[in-house]
Amino acid sequence: PAYFNDQQRQATRDAAEIAGLECLRIINEPTAAALTYGYGKSKKQHIAIYDLGGGTFDISILRVEDDFYEVMSTAGDTFLGGDDFDIAITEHLITQIKHDTKVDLTRRYVAKAKLREAAEHAKMALSSSPGVEINIPNLSRTRQGRPIHLQTTLDRGAFRKLCMPLLQKTFLVVDDALKQAGISAMQIDGCLLVGGMTRSPLIREAVGHYFGKAPDVSLNPDEIVAQGAAIQAHNLSK
Repeated sequence: PAYFNDQQRQATRDAAEIAGLECLRIINEPTAAALTYGYGKSKKQHIAIYDLGGGTFDISILRVEDDFYEVMSTAGDTFLGGDDFDIAITEHLITQIKHDTKVDLTRRYVAKAKLREAAEHAKMALSSSPGVEINIPNLSRTRQGRPIHLQTTLDRGAFRKLCMPLLQKTFLVVDDALKQAGISAMQIDGCLLVGGMTRSPLIREAVGHYFGKAPDVSLNPDEIVAQGAAIQAHNLSK
């Protein structure tokens, strides 16, 4: 992570040595992602790395010139990630069940865990399907002992409505990073997506709208950082 301090970076070196690996250099994640994207292109450009993972969000602005990579600014929210999107869907389902059955599952932790798991699966399914059916039999019971079954559908429109506040929070962080770098969104030549959450068409569409250009989706968001580190290691060892 770009915002790791010296102690955390040293811990990373120590982990490599314990694993029996020779640590040639510590490289920032956004720089590694930019290496994968820009390796061999040899042109001057500004790149934004939009990294939305399971638990954190990071944005980095880089200046690339030939084979020189400079991190101009970095910003992030360590309490904003894919888990928050799962929670938003879970709370929506709890509200729906309460409306239908008058039962509040907020403090029924086993039922809530089942809903959370179903929410995550639904979120992932919406990356490739316009809608998904959520079906959980025997989720819980009413006070009279009648079983509560959940059978509902969630489409991309409803998902967008639930998640828009979270998306807007990420763009407030992007605003801050651009301000630090002293450039505008229109001056960004390319935007890279990192992290599994960026597979969502909702995220890709919002990022494209913000920067005024579609993000690069040709690279695997789960592998782009590792590929960049491998390129750097190859260059150092050859």
